[in-house]
Amino acid sequence: MFNDLLEFHIIELPKIPDDSVEELKNVELLKWVKFINSESKEEMEMLAKQNSGIREAYKELESLENDEERRAIYEAREKAIMDYRVQQRAAKQEGKIETAKKMLDKGLPIELIEEITELSKEEILKLGEETD
Repeated sequence: MFNDLLEFHIIELPKIPDDSVEELKNVELLKWVKFINSESKEEMEMLAKQNSGIREAYKELESLENDEERRAIYEAREKAIMDYRVQQRAAKQEGKIETAKKMLDKGLPIELIEEITELSKEEILKLGEETD
C-alpha cells in the first residue's frame, strides 16, 4: 500500500506556536499549516501562488464553495459527523448514569462512584433521590 511516491505528514495544528510559523516561512509544510489556519482569502491566494499543491487545494475549495450540490453533500456529511459525536457523548453519559445507579443500589460510597463514573456528587445524589 505504501511506496516512495506517497508521503504522509501528521500536523497537530494546535501544537504549532504562531511565532514558529513566522520563523520558518520557507518550509513547505508550514505553508500548508498557514493555508489550513488561514482566516482570509487573500492569505490563501498568496500561499496558492507559492506552492502548486496548495494551489490545487485552493481551487478545490473554490469549486466546493461555488457548487451548490457539492456544498450540500459536504454540509450533510459534516452534520452527520456532528450528530454521531453527539450520540456517542449521550450514550457515554447514559452509561455513566446507569453505572452510578447500580453502584448506589449496591451501597458503594459516593466518593468511589464519583471517581469511577466522573459524575459530580450532585448528579449522583440526584440519582439516589430518583431511585428512592
